[in-house]
Amino acid sequence: MTRILAASLTLSALFSCGMGREDQVLLLKADPANGAKVFLANCARCHGPDGTGTTTGPDFHTQAKADSKKVIITTVINGRPAPAATPNGNSMPAFGSTFTDQQIADVADYVKTTFGQ
Repeated sequence: MTRILAASLTLSALFSCGMGREDQVLLLKADPANGAKVFLANCARCHGPDGTGTTTGPDFHTQAKADSKKVIITTVINGRPAPAATPNGNSMPAFGSTFTDQQIADVADYVKTTFGQ
């Protein structure tokens, strides 16, 4: 119990030191099984259930390899505008007000470990 309290106090102190939300999410212990559920329920319609992409979202086997976990977290939180070269002109919507920090940590970990290797 003492360890849990000490860890909570340490995280609280770090969070109050001007860390951005992305950095706070990076500190969370991710649950890849929950990340898979979040991905299938919210991301697969654009990125495909196997991450190979669709006409509305890029292939994660390429994108997740190029992006760091922090970039993936930032993209989930803030979304991403469509690149000018994208023929379909689709952008990634922001999920920062939809997902909890834990869900963001979970789905980012799932995307990076499943498709970014």
